[in-house]
Amino acid sequence: MKNILQQLFDGEIYPYENLCVNAPEYKRISGALRKEKEQFEATLSDGGCEQFERIAGLYLELASLFSYEGFASGYRLGIMLLFEALKGEEDTNRNGK
Repeated sequence: MKNILQQLFDGEIYPYENLCVNAPEYKRISGALRKEKEQFEATLSDGGCEQFERIAGLYLELASLFSYEGFASGYRLGIMLLFEALKGEEDTNRNGK
């Protein structure tokens, strides 16, 4: 079995594909959004539907960028916590504590 660094290097790790939202309200909100979208699109002309789809696509692009930045920020924080923990361990070892 490959270690995580080898899997990452080989392009075998796709965190976004394995994302599972466990929030209890996710299914309810997702269903409500789908229903509202369908009802709204039913009130639009063909041109209006196309425009709405473009707007929705842009929103998804922004949401994706926001999600990435949240992921990257959390990852950086985790690395900083690791460095801090290791630094604290080095300080303890130097001081003989």
